[in-house]
Amino acid sequence: MDLVCYGEHSACEADKTSNPIRSITDEIREAVDFNQRLCDRRQLNDSSIRSQAVIDHMLDGLAVVSSEGHIEFFNKAAERMFNYRADEVIGQSVFNLLTCRFTGEHDCNLQNCLVSKAHAAAELGWEVTGLRKDRSSFPLELVVSKIELGTKWVSSVLLRDISKRKAIEEELRDMSKRLRQLAAHQESVRENERTRIARELHDELGGLLTAARFDVNRLSRWSCIPADSVDKLRESLDAAIGSTRSIIADLRPPVIDHLGLWGAVEWYADELANRRGLRCQVVIEPELQDLHPAHDVSIALFRIVQEALSNVVKHAQAHSIMVCLRRLSVSQIEVKIIDDGNGVCSEDLAKPGHWGILGMRERVHSHGGELTLKSELGRGTTLHATLRIG
Repeated sequence: MDLVCYGEHSACEADKTSNPIRSITDEIREAVDFNQRLCDRRQLNDSSIRSQAVIDHMLDGLAVVSSEGHIEFFNKAAERMFNYRADEVIGQSVFNLLTCRFTGEHDCNLQNCLVSKAHAAAELGWEVTGLRKDRSSFPLELVVSKIELGTKWVSSVLLRDISKRKAIEEELRDMSKRLRQLAAHQESVRENERTRIARELHDELGGLLTAARFDVNRLSRWSCIPADSVDKLRESLDAAIGSTRSIIADLRPPVIDHLGLWGAVEWYADELANRRGLRCQVVIEPELQDLHPAHDVSIALFRIVQEALSNVVKHAQAHSIMVCLRRLSVSQIEVKIIDDGNGVCSEDLAKPGHWGILGMRERVHSHGGELTLKSELGRGTTLHATLRIG
């Protein structure tokens, strides 16, 4: 009996000795787990605080929009931008912040991007008009990114007020417009001055040189004056008359008034070919023969051809040139000038100092057209220009 009791006593004592050991181990493990959870929670809180601080100090606005188009998050920059507190817009439709009613194709695409999963992987940007709390509007740029959260998704919308950028762009456009108007005015003044100088050269200097030529012819009748001296004087006067005519033609070709624009282009090309020993072919579409552009258009087109051919002669070392003119439409003329010269690389064309090309481009632009140059080293150059005639 005592043995049994001893045995039971021993078992009871064993249980009492083992339970405290397991309890201490569990408590230690629980304490470690608790400390780890505190540390993880502290790190998570720190990370959340940092993330929130970064978001709150963003210069651009940030909104999170649900798949239904409702605002779920609105950062400080967005609050300042729209003059709304976050609690005033959260749960509201994001489209309340935009003045556009999504009636156009562009707006419909934006609406579909915000409330449709079809664009879930895309990042898309638009320029729209934002609407502040006081109902004032401002230009707004949106960048939309879709974020998938398991089976759901939201849109992250970056909001940027582009009022200053738009103001600068408008100022630059206005400045560019005024500069082009100034360039057109200066070109008009220059053409008028050329016409005046050409007229004076023709009337004054031309008349004096012609009179001197008659005087030399009379001198040849005098036997006291050596014939070779008179011949040399006559040759010098003929050269002076020829140079004067050439200068007058460059300033204001009289054939524009006598033969019209197309005759002037053919005449100038022939004159250049004869002086420089080039092959110069002019192809004018028959439909243009009965077309008589306005005076300013005729001058601009002739100057473009003149400047282009002059550049070919000076720089291209070409052997042949082709000038093609045709009518693109009722209101457009096309000019194409092709040479077989040494060409020029695009990097050189982009360098400053090509004033002739810049002048041609400004002439074309002032008449609602465009000018392009295509060139390769050793393969010649093609100039293509279009001008509006009405």
